[in-house]
Formats: sequence, C-alpha cells, structure tokens
Amino acid sequence: MVIRVYVASSSGSVAVKKHQQAVVGFLESNRINFEEVDITMLEDQRLWMYQNIPEKKQPEKGNPLPPQIFNGDDYCGDYEDFFQSKETNTVSSFLRLSSQPSVKGRGGVAEREAPTAIETFFHSKAGSRIFSLNGSGGGRVGKSSDRVGNAPRGAGPASRQANRFL
Repeated sequence: MVIRVYVASSSGSVAVKKHQQAVVGFLESNRINFEEVDITMLEDQRLWMYQNIPEKKQPEKGNPLPPQIFNGDDYCGDYEDFFQSKETNTVSSFLRLSSQPSVKGRGGVAEREAPTAIETFFHSKAGSRIFSLNGSGGGRVGKSSDRVGNAPRGAGPASRQANRFL
C-alpha cells in the first residue's frame, strides 16, 4: 500500500501550510515513499478524503483540514496524530508500515530501500565515528585517536584544536 498525504496547495492558512510542509518534509527526509494528493485540484479525491475520515475525527463544524494521511484506504490520522507519533517515535506504526519496507527492483525482485540517516548512523562501518551507547568511550563522538593530545608531532595548536571537533 502507498502512503497518501492529502494537501491543499492553495490554502490561505499559514498553519495548514506549515503542517503540510512538516509532514511532507519528514517523509522525504526519511525516504518513506508517499503520494501527495492536492485536494484543491482533484474534486473526486477531496470528496473521497472527506468520506473516509472516521466520524470521531470529523470536526464539529466544516470539513477536516489538510494534511490528512492514509495508507491505502486506511486512515492514519491528521497532523496532530502525526506529530504525536513523531514525538513518541512511533511513526512506523502510525503509518502502518511493515518493518522491512521494500520496493520493486530490476527484474521484479524486491530490494530494500536505501537506509535512512538514522539507520546509516547506527549501522556504520567499524572504525567510523559513532556515538558509544554502551558507556565505553565516555559518550563522546569519535575514535580514541582523535583526542586533542594525539595531534601529529610538530603540529601547532591549530591542528590540535581542529582535532577536538572530529
């Protein structure tokens, strides 16, 4: 199933625009495949969105505001629900994503998507700069050879200072 984010490209509300940008930006930066549906241009999609939002999520007056998020035909939530899932680190379950997202590769064989920045950080190669989570290394970023005092012989204070930030 595909994630669909219903947006309004011609909204007069700054808050709605910021909420739409936040959702779309998060999905793009985390390489989550999604489809952006502009309800101001597609009348049938706007009506479909209104009809498929659960009654408990309908406002007392008027129509629900974008962004509204669906996974296929399943309603995931609005911006407030998305924001809450982001704060509690439950976006995958909010979007109803499988644990191993995949896309069709060449020849119809499923391939895993490119890792997110977080996955790359925590699954980096040995010897690279990673944060120590097990308490060793004093919780600093970098290799032990990167300490200020380990600058090459003859290096001036500027070299030692530069190594501090590695």
